[in-house]
Amino acid sequence: MNQQHAFVDESAAKFDTAARMHVNLVVSNIQSSLGFYKVLFGAEPTKVAKGYAKFELSDPPLNFSMNDCNCAPGGQGNLGHFGLQVKSDAVIDEAEARYREAGWDVIREKASECCHAVQSKVWLADPDANLWEVFVVHQDDHGEGCTTDCACYAQPKASLVTPDFPYAKYGLTAPTIEATRTTALTSSEAMSISGAPAPSSGCCTPSPSPAGPGSSCCATGSSCCN
Repeated sequence: MNQQHAFVDESAAKFDTAARMHVNLVVSNIQSSLGFYKVLFGAEPTKVAKGYAKFELSDPPLNFSMNDCNCAPGGQGNLGHFGLQVKSDAVIDEAEARYREAGWDVIREKASECCHAVQSKVWLADPDANLWEVFVVHQDDHGEGCTTDCACYAQPKASLVTPDFPYAKYGLTAPTIEATRTTALTSSEAMSISGAPAPSSGCCTPSPSPAGPGSSCCATGSSCCN
């Protein structure tokens, strides 16, 4: 994240860079995954709790966490969400203003108990409904994780940048890349972007679980499962 101003460091989590990437995975067996990622990273986790583990790497700067979903292995695994971890509420305020100016659906949390810590953050979803958070940790090693009313289980609408967004205001240029897709969106894709409910035929209703945001129990092969 490009930070143009100096901010006071309010983060209880200490890391060398101004921000770092965050990736959360939903895993079928936390014990097996913990062993795998210890070997992959060549590092020990910095936090382990019931159904949860977190690695904090300095090179590359990465906050990598896992939540146990108590479900069958998914073959290719399941993405929980992406994130940008910062050090100040002021950074989140600035980012939120930019996101809202772009016309995005933004969910804001302030000093909420989440993922065994107290955090402030914004949630949003990219055009393909991949979830992102921008967050700061105010208090680490706190609480029992997320409850079902936590914003972690919310599903923001997919975010498309409004046509009149002032890219130049933020030192950016408007994207001009040519799309490879030339066909129109299907009805289910259009409803996904608009936030409308998906067709009920062949699908089941997503339900909150320790897997976190985006958890779904859609049947394999269903036309409305992504």
